[in-house]
Amino acid sequence: MDGWMDGWMDGWMDGWMDGWMDGWMDGWMDGWMDGWMDGWMDGWMDGWMDGWMDGMKEERGREWRGLRDLVKVVAEGWVLVILVVLIEIAGLTKQNHLLP
Repeated sequence: MDGWMDGWMDGWMDGWMDGWMDGWMDGWMDGWMDGWMDGWMDGWMDGWMDGWMDGMKEERGREWRGLRDLVKVVAEGWVLVILVVLIEIAGLTKQNHLLP
């Protein structure tokens, strides 16, 4: 009986279990894990890249807003300088007309 059990169990373990383990586990590992890794990594990369690109667009937008604000401040400054110069010129001209 021991010989028969040893033979049958060894045969069953070697044949069916090893085949099942090789087939099912390898198939599961290849299929599920590869699919999960591909799906998760692709999703993560897509999400990260989209977020990064959106952030870059936003940063670029901020840079343009900053540049636009700088141009606006410089333009307003020049307008003020020009107004002050014109007022001074007008004042000097008025004073010159009052002089004999």
